[in-house]
Amino acid sequence: MKTNKLLQLAIVAVILVAAAVWVQYNRERHRRPAGEVGTPVVAELQKTEVLNAVACIEFVRADSTVCVTRVDGRWIAPDRYNYPVKSDEVRKFLLTLADLKVGQVVPGGETELKRLELLEPVLDTNGRPREGSGTLVRLADSNRTELAHLLIGKTRRRGGETGFADGRFVLARGRPALVGETFSSLPSRSVDWMETQLVDLFSSDIEQLTFTPVGKPPLVLTNHTGELRLVDLSTNEAMDSLKVSRLTGIVSWLRFVDIADPSWSPAQTGMDQPDVLTVRAKNGREFTVKIGKPTGTNAQQRFVAVAARYWPKPLPQAPGEKASEEEKKKHEEEVKKVKEENEKLEKEIQALNERVAQWVFIVEGSRFENLPSERKELLQAPATKSETSSTNAPPADAAAPAVTNAPASSGAPPASPSAEGNAPTNLPPAAATNAPSSSAPVPGPSQG
Repeated sequence: MKTNKLLQLAIVAVILVAAAVWVQYNRERHRRPAGEVGTPVVAELQKTEVLNAVACIEFVRADSTVCVTRVDGRWIAPDRYNYPVKSDEVRKFLLTLADLKVGQVVPGGETELKRLELLEPVLDTNGRPREGSGTLVRLADSNRTELAHLLIGKTRRRGGETGFADGRFVLARGRPALVGETFSSLPSRSVDWMETQLVDLFSSDIEQLTFTPVGKPPLVLTNHTGELRLVDLSTNEAMDSLKVSRLTGIVSWLRFVDIADPSWSPAQTGMDQPDVLTVRAKNGREFTVKIGKPTGTNAQQRFVAVAARYWPKPLPQAPGEKASEEEKKKHEEEVKKVKEENEKLEKEIQALNERVAQWVFIVEGSRFENLPSERKELLQAPATKSETSSTNAPPADAAAPAVTNAPASSGAPPASPSAEGNAPTNLPPAAATNAPSSSAPVPGPSQG
């Protein structure tokens, strides 16, 4: 009996020792030197010539791939008809990879890599991304020769899954690590790296607005003490601020969500017969927005084209011959300031036109709903006779006061309302426009 117990204890001891050896073996197999902390993650990018040679970046996920390439010094998106992406965004990402350092060593193994989402991005048997798939980043030169690659995995968060992000798990050269970069701007579509803003104006910035519905006369509104009014507004008419805001809302934070296929004809996008909105801002900028058809794939989106131009600010008038040196110096400073402002504005408009003039964009369509097609749709509805009577009539049980010694007529007679279409008396002279008389408008590139 004692012999059997001793034998059993011996077997258990052997099993425990074997298990301990196996655990230690695995730890040793995945253990990495502590000196690796602080070393570059993508060592290839430590060479300036390699970093400068990068001409293609791919972000490969299990179910999609985003690619940007450099052509003739510009970064573009091949899958969006070679529309330009923000070079600053690309440069920032490459420098981030070059500066990426190991913050903490991480044990490997299939189970651990799966938990950290550091497995190669592939689809499972059901056609869905395999659990644990990461994002593979490939860097290549202009000949598509790979220069480096990196697998980006799960975000590390302080305080659990709902905590703030303070790092990301990555895998390079087969070695997992935790880095301090979160890669929050990693693109899921090439549009994520594009400058999507087209126009952004506050209604208070608008000096004049002209909306021309297709096949209808233009509706022209000008700014009167902060309020946009029809130029032919009669004294007995009032603007409907909500309806006006639908027009000004078009150019408030106007951004695109995608690019239209350049091979589509104007008839397909509606650019052959668009509604046209032109707004002139107080600082001399003018934007024209052409509103086309709803997109075929999404009725809530519309085709839109944009162009811009500007009016240079006139130079200050030169002082007279008898002006003092101080006055002349002040004039020179003012002239210099205006020229700098005009040059800045010219570059801004030129850059915008170079980016947008030859393209048709896809924009969320909710801002284009219920646009006016006629003048009356911008006005408040006139009060009905019953409303007027109920407003002005005294209470039924109120006795009318006796009037004694009253003159036959008191007060001035009410002014006759002007006929619809007459110009208001408080309009500025016709010659007073935003365009200075000494300078003709400077157009940007024409809209195709």
